[in-house]
Amino acid sequence: MLIAVGIGAAAAAGLVDGSRTHEQQQRVGLVHAACNTVAVGLYSASLTARLGNRPLRGRMSAPAGLAAVGAGGLLGGHLAYRQAAAFDAAAIAAFNTLTLLAAHPGLADRARDEQVYRDAEDPRGIAEADHLRACVQESLRLWPTAPAILRDSTRDDPLAPEGAAVAVISSFFHRDAQTLDFADRSTPDAWPDGRAEPARGIVPFSAGPAACPGRNLVLFTVTALLDTVLRRTTDLDLADPVLPDPSRPLPHTWNHTAVRLLTA
Repeated sequence: MLIAVGIGAAAAAGLVDGSRTHEQQQRVGLVHAACNTVAVGLYSASLTARLGNRPLRGRMSAPAGLAAVGAGGLLGGHLAYRQAAAFDAAAIAAFNTLTLLAAHPGLADRARDEQVYRDAEDPRGIAEADHLRACVQESLRLWPTAPAILRDSTRDDPLAPEGAAVAVISSFFHRDAQTLDFADRSTPDAWPDGRAEPARGIVPFSAGPAACPGRNLVLFTVTALLDTVLRRTTDLDLADPVLPDPSRPLPHTWNHTAVRLLTA
């Protein structure tokens, strides 16, 4: 029963992910799904044959199922790595930050003013792009790419017994108006001045022993990308008003793939 549920959930997730890919990726994804479907059928046939006292047929079906699984895995790897159809948190963070900069021109102007004091040819200068880096961090606070953090309870608690798996919904703490006076506003200054410290529940890269090991790499590469975009443009605007006026609370979620940016 659990295996059937797992297969169904995996298929549903694949359909959702596939609906957001382009035509070439969808073709590969269709063959990937077909291979996995054939594998499930062959393994089911093998199990049925073995239970029906037909071991030879069962032994013949199992290797064929393994071959189908291997083909499906190969195509899945090609889809994820060669065709870049996998979930990319850094790309999402970059797009969300660009949208914030376009919706709040003052933030983009500050980032461009910061560029005057850095050498565009020296990659070490990205480490000094404090404001732009804070904008990236702020976009991850507003729209975390990892909306839930998983932990195990180490002691008995009224909310969970020892050893229980706990899902911490980080987006709730990131937007907690009772704790944060800037909960639903874009406030990059909260990062350098300490108001966005992890002690207040703001953990876009998780925290503690299980913190994301790629945190600094993501922040560096996304900041470098945005720095290049701002250097090569003089104006950044939204083709459609996907975000409300800066004076109004920002939405808790939105479709970043629908954003279209205008540059000059």
